[in-house]
Amino acid sequence: MRGRGKDMNISELTPREFSEAWGVQGLVRLPAGWTLPAIPPEAARFLQEAGLPAHFVLAHPTLPSEISFTRISRGLTPLLAEPTVGPELPKAWSPYLVLGDEDFDNGGAWYCIHRDTGHVVRIDPEMDDSLSLVNTSIPRFAAAMLIATTWSAGIHASSSTPWHVVVSRLEASLRALDPSAFDAENSLWRTVVRGVADEESGAFRIAGVPRGRA
Repeated sequence: MRGRGKDMNISELTPREFSEAWGVQGLVRLPAGWTLPAIPPEAARFLQEAGLPAHFVLAHPTLPSEISFTRISRGLTPLLAEPTVGPELPKAWSPYLVLGDEDFDNGGAWYCIHRDTGHVVRIDPEMDDSLSLVNTSIPRFAAAMLIATTWSAGIHASSSTPWHVVVSRLEASLRALDPSAFDAENSLWRTVVRGVADEESGAFRIAGVPRGRA
């Protein structure tokens, strides 16, 4: 990823700003001709003009996971069309289209967009609380990943600052961006903040490259 502009208003991140900050080579876009099923115009524009990271890594020391959004280069597909082992997926999930896949040591999850609201959610079918809100829009999701990776890359510069203060800055930035992202106990960003708070400085890294190269 390239250097971020310090004057960027990340709460109003545009596709161009995200592309320049993350680096075009690290992003995957929705095909320009893709039209169905429809999603909110703001989401479609952002996915077609900027896209999402090919890889987003949560490198927890013992529970690492890697999220890939490479599939959006082929368009968005209904969640209920995903192959599964076990019971059928709930019909209540029919409004969701798959953005990407998360892989971790003992399972996996989907990252999806609600076709009407544009909300980004994480769905882990193995959990009792399978569905949790990640962010309320695609631009806010992109901005949250940018905040997290920037924070992770810069924590060594704050080595003299107490760890709880460093972590509180990450949480404050993510909450200010999208307060609803912290409503659920099992939400992604609440879980990330808890994870980094429990580890030594720099032990839990957040990066935009595949795990083996993070």
